[in-house]
Amino acid sequence: MGLDILVCKPKNAVETPDEDDEYSLFDHPELKIWENLSYEKEMTYVDWKKSFSDLGLNDEDYEWCSSGGVTDDWERHEQDVRVALKIDDWATTRQHLDSVLKTNDWATVKEHFILASTPNEWETVKQHLDWNLFDTYVTFKNKISGEKLVFKEKSLPIYSRIEKIIFCEEIGYQRKGANKQFFTDKIWDSPAIVDLKTLNEIGEKYFSHDENFKENIIDKFVEGETFVLFT
Repeated sequence: MGLDILVCKPKNAVETPDEDDEYSLFDHPELKIWENLSYEKEMTYVDWKKSFSDLGLNDEDYEWCSSGGVTDDWERHEQDVRVALKIDDWATTRQHLDSVLKTNDWATVKEHFILASTPNEWETVKQHLDWNLFDTYVTFKNKISGEKLVFKEKSLPIYSRIEKIIFCEEIGYQRKGANKQFFTDKIWDSPAIVDLKTLNEIGEKYFSHDENFKENIIDKFVEGETFVLFT
């Protein structure tokens, strides 16, 4: 299981904030100490309860297992596709993309990638594929039997609500580093840390073996100005 550890500083929102830098006070009520910096935004979510009930299942009997399918690595794909087209190796191109392009209409895909060989057409092709071919597949497993259930996200029911959002700047980051007990205790699913006492206790219990945690996370934390989040 991957683990990202973030130190974030709430700020006044920029004109067009990146969604990755936005945090909902509905999901993170512990961040309401910065409510004065919040703004309202319509948020859209998958209705997982309905997704399961439509299949005659109870969502509480399942737990999230993995997600995948969509790729942001367009630069690598563009290079691979252009090379494959140049040497007329479509079979290799298709095999390379098969894990992320979920479609049986490979003739249309090939047609669009041939267009991509024209220098100014790649953005159009990328946009077409983003909206029509790429998708996220979300896998859950039954808590008792372990049986897996896969959903195609674009086909799932959604709902929207207005939420208060705060914009944050990432000022500290670390990838991984936690011991096994961290995952056993499900600390990765805990609320954001907003006080130094709790952060030091977490560091001592789950990251004492990692010499980078203090420098990357604890030393970047300022109580009342920042928070730490595990994702």
